[in-house]
Amino acid sequence: LTLVLMNCGIDEATMSSQTTSDHDSNSSNNNNDNSLPPDHNNGNDTTPINNTNQNSPPLEEWEIRRDDLKSQGDAHFRSGSFPAAILSYQSALDLDPANHILLSNKSAAHLANGEKSKALVDARKCVEVMPEGWVKGHTRLAAAMASLGRFGEAAGVYQKVLAEIDGGNEVAKRGLEDCRRKERLANEEREREVKRVQMELDREKEEKERRKKESLEKAQQTNGPEVTKCKNDRVSGDEEDDLLDDFFSEVEKVTEKKKIPDNSHDNHSQSDNNSKNGDQ
Repeated sequence: LTLVLMNCGIDEATMSSQTTSDHDSNSSNNNNDNSLPPDHNNGNDTTPINNTNQNSPPLEEWEIRRDDLKSQGDAHFRSGSFPAAILSYQSALDLDPANHILLSNKSAAHLANGEKSKALVDARKCVEVMPEGWVKGHTRLAAAMASLGRFGEAAGVYQKVLAEIDGGNEVAKRGLEDCRRKERLANEEREREVKRVQMELDREKEEKERRKKESLEKAQQTNGPEVTKCKNDRVSGDEEDDLLDDFFSEVEKVTEKKKIPDNSHDNHSQSDNNSKNGDQ
C-alpha cells in the first residue's frame, strides 16, 4: 500500500518544461529537471508550474489553457478529489494527447481512485510517448501492474529501470523487492488453495464411500446377507438373463399358436354346404 501511494504522486512540473526540453537537449538527461519523478521528493514536485527560461518561445493560447487545466488537476489530486482530477487531466490531454506528464498524472489519479485497469492503460500510453530515460513513466506502469496483482510483470519493469536507466533508483529497488515478496505470498496462497480443494474432494469421496457402505449394510439387515449376496452376484448377469427371458417368451408364444385349432377351413365348408342346400 505504501509503495502504491508513493507511485500515486503527481508531476506538478509545467507543461512548458517539455517545450523547454525541445530547445535544450540536455534538459531531458538532467536529474534536476522538471520531469524528476516526484517519488524522489516524497510524492510532490515543488517545481513552479511555469518554469520557463529566457530562451523559451512564448506559450500559445492552447498551451496556457493546457497548463491551467493541469494545475487544476494537480489541486484536485492533492485534495483527494480524484474524479475531478481525472476530468481536468483529460481536458488537458484533449489539447495535448501525447503529453507524457499528463498521462502519468492521469494514471496516478485513476490508481488513487481505485480504477486499476484505467491506470494501466494511461501508464502504457505514457511509456509509449515519454522521452527515453524518464523513470517516472516506468514506475507508474509497474505500480499499475502491481495493483492488478501482476507482480511478475511489475518486477520486470522495475528490473528494466535498474538495469538500463538508473541502477540506483530507490523507488525501483523498493518496488522490485515488494513485487517479489507479494508474488511469493501469492504463490503460497495458490498452493494452499489447491491443497484445500483437494482435501475437499477427498472428503466428498470418503463420504460417498461411507454412504454406499451404509446402504449395503442396511440391505443386508433387511434382506439377509445371503439374499443380498445373491442379488449382488446377479448384477453382472442381468443382461444375459434378459436375453434368456426374451427367448423363452418367444417359444411360449409359438407353442400357444400351435395349440389353437385352425377352424377357418371347416367354417368355409359349412358355409358352402348351406349355400348348396339353399339353391336346391
